[in-house]
Amino acid sequence: MQSETALTEEKRPAVVPEGTAAPRMWFLDHLKVLLTALVVLQHAAVTYGAPGGWYYHEFKSGQLALPELLVLVAFVVVNQAYFMGLFYMISGYFTPGSVDRKGGAVFLKDRLMRFGVPMLAYAFLLVPILQYALFAAAGTSPRSAAEWIAFLAREFTRFEIGPLWFTELLFFFSAVYVLGRIAAGRRGGSPRSAPGFPGYRAAVAFAVCIGAVNFLIRLGFPIGAPFAPLNIQLAFLFQYVCLFAVGAAAYRGDWLSRISVGAGKAWARATAGLIALLPVLFLISAGPDGDFSSAVGGWHWQAFVYAVWEQLTGMGMIITLLVFFRERMNYPSPLWKTLSEHSYAVYIVHPLILILVSLSVRQISLSPLMKFLLVGPAAVALSYLAAWAIRKLPGAKAVL
Repeated sequence: MQSETALTEEKRPAVVPEGTAAPRMWFLDHLKVLLTALVVLQHAAVTYGAPGGWYYHEFKSGQLALPELLVLVAFVVVNQAYFMGLFYMISGYFTPGSVDRKGGAVFLKDRLMRFGVPMLAYAFLLVPILQYALFAAAGTSPRSAAEWIAFLAREFTRFEIGPLWFTELLFFFSAVYVLGRIAAGRRGGSPRSAPGFPGYRAAVAFAVCIGAVNFLIRLGFPIGAPFAPLNIQLAFLFQYVCLFAVGAAAYRGDWLSRISVGAGKAWARATAGLIALLPVLFLISAGPDGDFSSAVGGWHWQAFVYAVWEQLTGMGMIITLLVFFRERMNYPSPLWKTLSEHSYAVYIVHPLILILVSLSVRQISLSPLMKFLLVGPAAVALSYLAAWAIRKLPGAKAVL
């Protein structure tokens, strides 16, 4: 990754002279670690009653007391508002420079290897293991040769890639970017050639527009409805497309160094207010029975309000985190560097680790929220240990 030093906004140079290598952006390495941990915790929350799709649900939303449900719902919906979109924005940020250096063909070849090999390993190795663990926990694991053949045939033919839908989409976005540059006849140009960072009004308008488009998409594809051909949810796709494009523009315009500290603080205050509104919106939308189905899609005012709230909150969280990490976490650290290097492997292996940890404590009698607080951090730590071990395998570091 490229980067900058942790200067104050007033002292940070707005433009890096052409031909000068930009210093490493340590804060993006650190931010990637946080986002990866949040992915693991997000799936742990769903395991224990938060809404969402996952391999194993120990509790359903209807089994939770209202305070626990509010905490877990708030956790997952705030995360969903920004964390995957920020992943795509960071990926988009590093795409133009990588294409400039390697050329489009080599860049896509590298991406195909880095994304394709883990998807194959996930589909044909990790998924059968985790599915066997689930069957074994339920007492229905295959025993006879015929049952094993049927089990393996089912697992291998459905090509389940789980959370690696992220890398699948990222490859498509990267290919479209390269093809767009070819169509436009561009070879890249100056690495700091785009306009400056958009102002507050432009950012708000951008977020509201994404929310409005998401509302329209969710008329036909509500939150939770899978788009089977790509194993994705169309309910969130438009945000991912837009933020990948924003990341590419941010690289050209050096936006990550041009966001002022004042703007970061203003967005932090606004975001705190939006998050504080969430319980009110939840109770108004869901009512005392906790049915929030009107907010996930369809021609309902709740769906429109939620779609706009989601994007405004997401925009605020993204800007707040970028400024905070740039100002407070933009320094080299052996620990953070190691964690960052292992984050991609953690993203790939965490479903198996989380399921094994969840199953190992399923007989312990604790509340759903307490189990989330116990299992979530343990799964994060064990996923990083597993990633460390996997990256020791011959050839693994070239892909992971």
